[in-house]
Amino acid sequence: MPYVYKPSILKSLGIPTWEQVRMMGAEGLREQQRHRQEAEEGIQAEKQNSGKQKDSPETPAKEPREKYDDPTQRDNQGDTSESDTSEGGVSIKDDDVLEEQPKGQAKEMKQVRSMVADLEVEVDQLKKHTDKQEGLKETHLEEVGRHNSLLASSMEEIKSLKSS
Repeated sequence: MPYVYKPSILKSLGIPTWEQVRMMGAEGLREQQRHRQEAEEGIQAEKQNSGKQKDSPETPAKEPREKYDDPTQRDNQGDTSESDTSEGGVSIKDDDVLEEQPKGQAKEMKQVRSMVADLEVEVDQLKKHTDKQEGLKETHLEEVGRHNSLLASSMEEIKSLKSS
């Protein structure tokens, strides 16, 4: 019979129920502990960095941020109403975040955004090109079909001429 951890031990590990432990198995538990340890180390490193920033009067101290295993979780945390977003789906609140971040990170964010915009333009161009190619393929297939029918009718005509 496997050893069953006490609920207090499970909760201290961040696992709400024994059922979850059983579903994950030993490998899943090790992986989750490794992720949690990495997150804690990251938070400690940020605290140390914020301690260094407090010494410098120019840069504001950053609050430690939560680590997410999945980048989509970070995006889904804040509620962004329709009035807060532009047509491109970029939140107006993002610009406020840029002002709060150090200049290096703000530049990097702007570069990433411009790269994303460039990639979106390229994707649109590729879609148009693909649609154009599809149209050419259809035209070519229609033409081949016509040639096929002409060839078939010519063959029948030749057979009829040979038989007569």
